[in-house]
Amino acid sequence: MFNIKLINYFWCFFNEFFFNRDFSFFNQVKLIFFKININSIINLYYFLKVFAREWLFTTNHKKLGLNYLIFSSISGLFGTILATLIRLELSQPNSLIFANKANAYHIVVGMHAIIMVFFLVTPVIFGGFGNYFLPIQVGARDVAYPRLNSFSLWVLPAGLVTALRTLWEGMKISNKSTLYEQGINNYSDWLNLNKTDNIILIYQNEVTFNSYNYNNESKNWLNLIDINSTNNFLNYSDCNSLIINENSILNFLPTLIVSSDLTNTMAGWTFTTPFSHSKYTSDPVDWAFASLIMSTISSIITLINLVVTWRYLRGRGSRYQKELFPIVLISIFISLRLLILVSPILNAGLFMLMSDRHFNTAFFTVRAGGDILLFQHIFWFFGHPEVYILIMPAFGIVSTLIPYYVRKPIGSKLHMIYAMHAISSMGFVVWGHHMYLVGIDNKARILFFVITVMIALPASTKVCGWVASLINSTTFISIELLFSILFIGFFIIGGVTGSFCAHTGTDIILHDTYYIVGHFHIMLSGSLMAMLFAYIYFNFREFFGVSYNKFFSIFHLIFHGIGQLLTFIPMLWLGYAGMPRRIQDYPWGYAGWHSISSFGHMIVLFGIIMFLITIILAIYLKRPAITHNNGLPFISYKINYLLLNKYYVKNNMIKKSIVNNYKVKCYLNYFDIHNL
Repeated sequence: MFNIKLINYFWCFFNEFFFNRDFSFFNQVKLIFFKININSIINLYYFLKVFAREWLFTTNHKKLGLNYLIFSSISGLFGTILATLIRLELSQPNSLIFANKANAYHIVVGMHAIIMVFFLVTPVIFGGFGNYFLPIQVGARDVAYPRLNSFSLWVLPAGLVTALRTLWEGMKISNKSTLYEQGINNYSDWLNLNKTDNIILIYQNEVTFNSYNYNNESKNWLNLIDINSTNNFLNYSDCNSLIINENSILNFLPTLIVSSDLTNTMAGWTFTTPFSHSKYTSDPVDWAFASLIMSTISSIITLINLVVTWRYLRGRGSRYQKELFPIVLISIFISLRLLILVSPILNAGLFMLMSDRHFNTAFFTVRAGGDILLFQHIFWFFGHPEVYILIMPAFGIVSTLIPYYVRKPIGSKLHMIYAMHAISSMGFVVWGHHMYLVGIDNKARILFFVITVMIALPASTKVCGWVASLINSTTFISIELLFSILFIGFFIIGGVTGSFCAHTGTDIILHDTYYIVGHFHIMLSGSLMAMLFAYIYFNFREFFGVSYNKFFSIFHLIFHGIGQLLTFIPMLWLGYAGMPRRIQDYPWGYAGWHSISSFGHMIVLFGIIMFLITIILAIYLKRPAITHNNGLPFISYKINYLLLNKYYVKNNMIKKSIVNNYKVKCYLNYFDIHNL
């Protein structure tokens, strides 16, 4: 411990020895400030020591859940910044942000996808909500492996830093990287540049098709890049009146890139082979692999922890009362069951691809006996169930919020649970609808198409159950319920637009267009994020111990709903018009819908700002967390449904220690009155 008096003596000696004069008023004031600074440093040291012990080195499942939420918020901030850069770049033709550097644009798109999926949504659902609520709802004191739980949390920041390193390294590209900029004017110059096998789209060294004319393809790709000659700004009506055809799009397709100066541009966030091979990409792809591997390792540790907690640490008597589990808990467990099967497969695929890149194996190299489509099968076998893994807890959340605010049970809870099991089971065998264009057999296309369409049946069952619960009910209007209704609307739009992607014929037309971007974001950014916001508001008092201001939360709701519609619905029309994905520049005929989409994204940003203001004001003002039952005899997030049901209380527990609680009495009387 520091001795303040001893420090003062040293200061007096220092002043007398070096300045050889008595203390003046100025020196005494300086000494006082020196004392204050020392005391501040000591206080800061003890504060950081306590903070680190309580929050950084903790193994408590609640604090770790909150740490997951904080980390996910930081990751979401980075992902949102990247999304804003993308929308600003696409707000009108010509390069506004990336100065005609397509490589920088592509790396930003890829990192936006990786950060949002692997470092925002997944940690929020399983690390945040799962860690916080699952032990409470199953009657356990903590998770099965608390230290392992803490380890899984701190793997994620390392993965995020690695992903940002990928972003930093990937944007380092020389000014002369494209064939167009290097003065390649004819086909003979192209073939003589760095040999033919250094060009990505030359396939003679990989596969030989006797009936295919490569010369025609190569000559067509020579005229790819041309700066938009239209310098005059066109308004929305002028843009819609322009003709869009293959000739107007041709000049805006991406240029070919010499392999000696490649980063992870062509691989994308799905690491499509052969573009992710070391022949075509450099070190940043390895950084991206490392970030994904760390993220999936963290997910595997978390799901093992939660599954063991569910299986072996449940409360007494709960094994025979599974029908009384909260439906949100059942939905999380279904997602865990999916994740425990598909995450190791993605890890295996990433290690195989890294082995191809660095150890000369040939898992995905055709000329050495590998399968070039194998990695796509591996990735999408993880990628498509991942969508259901993320959306399944949202099903449980909306099935929890609607009964709470409409004052009646969910419509057909048993069928809602069976529908989630059916969706999760069929989700395993539909990954091929992401690969209709890679040359798979027509019989396989028919199989994937039929099973994908069949998923609409259990999904429609869930929608009917939610709507049936809302009909003829005494509804208490709240932010959480409005977000739930918004989720249902976005889920219906996403499901209807997804049915076109399931059909092979329409998907061949729409697959490489912005239609897919709009459909995917309506499901995840629109519906899923709406339910995550709703559940945070629903458990706001539990997380922060204070009440939030409904004024800013209402603006958050309005901005989120309107902004998401204006952002992603125009992408559907862009897809119908033939706007290709992953393109930095485009003809003026697409500028109208792109400008509306960028404007909608700015509205979404205002909604996020309102959400942050709501949290900051609630913590700053410290409004008391007053419990409002809204006419209900119990509080859903304060009562353990499993341990406090009337059968368990009457048969297995000591009545005096529990029934004396007034809330529990009201809870049991509620079940007796309604014959539940």
